[in-house]
Amino acid sequence: MIYLYTEKYTPRVQYVCSHIFTTMLGKQITWIYEWDKLPNPKENTVVAYTSKDCPDGVFSVCPHGLLFKQGIKEQSISMGQWEGMKTFFETQGGHIPFDLFSAVFYLITRYEEYTASSDAFDDKGRFKATNSLAYREGFLREPLIDKWVIRFEQELQKCCSTYQPSVKRQFVFRPVIVINNLFKYQNKPILTNLNQMAMKLVKGKWESLKLQLKVLLHITSDPYCNFSSLMQLHNRNNLLPIFFLKVSNSSWWNRPVYATYRSYRKLLLHNYMLELNSSLQASENIKQYLSERKKLHKITKSQVVMNCFHHLAFRIPRSYRNLLKASIKDDYSMVYADEIGFRASTCTPYKYYDLEKEDYYKLVIHPVALCDDMLRKTSCHRDQVYQNMLQMAECTRQVQGELVTIFHNDILSDAGRWSHWLGVYESAIHAIANMEVK
Repeated sequence: MIYLYTEKYTPRVQYVCSHIFTTMLGKQITWIYEWDKLPNPKENTVVAYTSKDCPDGVFSVCPHGLLFKQGIKEQSISMGQWEGMKTFFETQGGHIPFDLFSAVFYLITRYEEYTASSDAFDDKGRFKATNSLAYREGFLREPLIDKWVIRFEQELQKCCSTYQPSVKRQFVFRPVIVINNLFKYQNKPILTNLNQMAMKLVKGKWESLKLQLKVLLHITSDPYCNFSSLMQLHNRNNLLPIFFLKVSNSSWWNRPVYATYRSYRKLLLHNYMLELNSSLQASENIKQYLSERKKLHKITKSQVVMNCFHHLAFRIPRSYRNLLKASIKDDYSMVYADEIGFRASTCTPYKYYDLEKEDYYKLVIHPVALCDDMLRKTSCHRDQVYQNMLQMAECTRQVQGELVTIFHNDILSDAGRWSHWLGVYESAIHAIANMEVK
């Protein structure tokens, strides 16, 4: 039990303290609103979020002020250092040299994305990593919040003799497979296949042409229809992947979906966990989102409760509000499209906070460490891809967080230009899965 005093009780204070103490440290909070009612620190663990001088044995965090305010205003950020870790919102007094609570709140709410100018976003409306504080200050690949909280607990234990360390968390690996293209050749219009074969003839791509003919003649299976083999791969490593399925119609950012309900239903034979890879239009339009959710429900005959935005294209808060209206419980899109790393500077899932409404919700955001799109951009060689995956896994394991990776089924098809990716992925997830038991 943590007795927590705050000078001012606000939704921001409640949200971030609940996340740090309850979600991350597994402690219950009893709120104290009156200074003269602080419990005896010799018998209780007491934390004071105040600029006041505190009695011996009371752990104090000096407020920066962000959590006591309402509205959204661009923040002036000046970086500092604490035990070799970068910090900001430095304060005078207290047991730590910065306002941990405000800094955590700023990062996980994605405060800077609310105040960013239009040129901070790309042509798909995605906030660019290069415009983030984490990228500029060089901590994008660190789960900085998790490292802060670990060190915070150590200091808390030094100050408060009654504090019992939290139960150590378990490192969790959650692979995500996004299904954008159910088939490479099958179930596509005749003209599409004829045009493809004609181009291969002109360019002399004989092996690719041979494969396409074999698939169309049902001599061999379609390379993109690889879900059974992917499931077996994960089973061998005691991993349960989440498959996110794109069901949207053809649009300017989405390729046409050439599949029937019958072909989709084949995916369910092995009890795959199938959730929604929602389109760009769905991220902006609730009617479109509900339509796609209904379509997936028709396929799976089960409740749709998880989301991953197609192309990682979404805008805060609009897109998350659509998820709430659609009763989505978990989202797996919190990562940059252009850089590897922790967009929210954490590898711990957290509840969504809407800065405009000054309220938080049951929607859980699962930070993603990397996506194959970024690896293709930043890693040209097989060894680099492998090392990048293990690097993100290791820094997540060190803080006992949740590692989420996103790969697409076509990239793991081992076909054409993707011929080396499956081998790299297999080696990497085997190594990562073995980290769990250390």
